[in-house]
Amino acid sequence: MAELCVSPSEFLRLSAFECFEDESGYRATLAIAAGEFACAGRPFFFDHLNEFIQALRTAHTTLAGTAELRQQFETQECLRLTFTYRGGVIVSGAVIAYGSLERSLRFAFEADQTFIPPFLAQLDQIVAEFEA
Repeated sequence: MAELCVSPSEFLRLSAFECFEDESGYRATLAIAAGEFACAGRPFFFDHLNEFIQALRTAHTTLAGTAELRQQFETQECLRLTFTYRGGVIVSGAVIAYGSLERSLRFAFEADQTFIPPFLAQLDQIVAEFEA
C-alpha cells in the first residue's frame, strides 16, 4: 500500500497493486478523501509507474513540477501531485465511473513536502516487489 495521509479527512491511498501480465499497465484500489468528498474501493488503472515515481522524486527535490498517474490515453481520470515553491504539494485529480448513470469526483487537498518521502518509499517497495 502507498498512502499519503494528511488527516483522517484528507488522504490518498493506493492498495492491492497489480501489474498486467503483458506489463502494459497497472491496477490499484484507490481510496481518496478531500474534506467531505470521498471515494473508496475504486479500481484505478494507470501506466508508467516508474516514470511517475521519478517525476515525483524530481519534483520533491526541486520543489517544482508535477507528477501524474493516469492511463496514457485517458484524458480525464488521473491523480496529480503538483509542487509549489513554498514547499506545498497540491494533491488533485478525478475519478469517473461510466455507465447508465455516470458518476465523477474531482478532488484536491494540500499537503507539505514532508509527506512525500514516506509515500515515495512505499512506492519504491511496491516496484521492488514487482521486480522480485
